[in-house]
Amino acid sequence: MPPALFRKLFQMGEIRLRVAGIGFDIQLSVPGPSSTIADVLTIVADETKIPAPYLLLLFRGKKLTDGDATLADLKVKDRTRLMLLHGPEYGNDKAGIEALQAVNKELDDLESDESITAKVIDEMVTRTCIKLDNIDVSGSETLRKLRREALHRAHEIGEKR
Repeated sequence: MPPALFRKLFQMGEIRLRVAGIGFDIQLSVPGPSSTIADVLTIVADETKIPAPYLLLLFRGKKLTDGDATLADLKVKDRTRLMLLHGPEYGNDKAGIEALQAVNKELDDLESDESITAKVIDEMVTRTCIKLDNIDVSGSETLRKLRREALHRAHEIGEKR
């Protein structure tokens, strides 16, 4: 990073964090010390494609469970490293999450393959929707939301072609 840009970011109060764990090593910037743990989790969720309710951050061995706590409250400074773990809800929904990840991978492949005809896409979208219908959400609102998003995505792919 050029020194001038670094100085500008530092003057703006931007805080750079390194978040590592569960197979990820992410470097991110947040607007400043007034950023909350929920803000950081939202950015990490976007980067990892794992919904925020399934993530847990640790700082100095302490679980950061209060989403409203600011980085200033916790004394998190620039260039701090946070540990990333799966949260307790992840264990309850793991089977559903993995099934949804597999379906989303299929949708990624379907969306990127331009050689597939419209008729084949219709068939594959139908099969994907059936797979999604068979995913047990076990009363989890997060899984229900993720399944609904995948269904909408499948329908959009079918309508594009």
